[in-house]
Amino acid sequence: MPEPKRSGNQACAEAMRERAYQQHRDRLAATKPAVDTSAPESAAFSRHIGKMGSQKKKFNQVERDNQVLVERLVHIMNTKGGVDNSEPWRDHNKAVDSQRRRQKKQDTIDAENQRMLQRLQNAKPTYSSEKLKKDRKANEMHASRISRYPYRPMDRPEPEPDLVQRAQAEDDSEDDDYEVDERAQRTPTPPLPQRPPPQQSPPPPQAPPSPPSPPRAAEPPAPQEASDEEPEYEDDYDESESSAHDDTNSSREDL
Repeated sequence: MPEPKRSGNQACAEAMRERAYQQHRDRLAATKPAVDTSAPESAAFSRHIGKMGSQKKKFNQVERDNQVLVERLVHIMNTKGGVDNSEPWRDHNKAVDSQRRRQKKQDTIDAENQRMLQRLQNAKPTYSSEKLKKDRKANEMHASRISRYPYRPMDRPEPEPDLVQRAQAEDDSEDDDYEVDERAQRTPTPPLPQRPPPQQSPPPPQAPPSPPSPPRAAEPPAPQEASDEEPEYEDDYDESESSAHDDTNSSREDL
């Protein structure tokens, strides 16, 4: 057995041992077990039979109180009190009251609509309807002029006759002017009058052809006599031969 440590003050040493022992016991009490050895929980142990019975009685009492309160309210609605506090001028007919309320609400709505209509009528327009109509007619006239077929606006099934006739009349006048100019360009200038050719006199009558003469017999050629004169050469020769002769002469001179 180990010997305790010696101390000069025995009372202080005893107090320190007591404090250490108490700390040891506190640590043991705070230590949790590693294995759960408690009894398993079940529904039988979690329910409280006595508490459930008291709650059921409480709910039944609340239901009875509510039923009594409803009966009292119904009795008050179906009967009148001992003192008549109703106003003599008020009509208690529900249908008449609802009709009066609807009529009052409708009158208010009608008054607001009238004020709104008055404001709309007094408001000045931003765009001029006359100017828009004028521009529309001008656009339709231009469209009818440049259209190959009769122009028909989408909002009207048939075109306005005055616009179509006016456009057709202008187109016809332009076509007539173009045809006149084209005809003037195509018409050739008349040729100058030519002199009539001189009248030729009729040829004189020809004499009848004479009958052919009989063929003559061929004469024998005359004998030729020798002479000292040089024969005469013909001067007729081709230009090509003369040019070739000149070229040969020039080449010889160069050599």
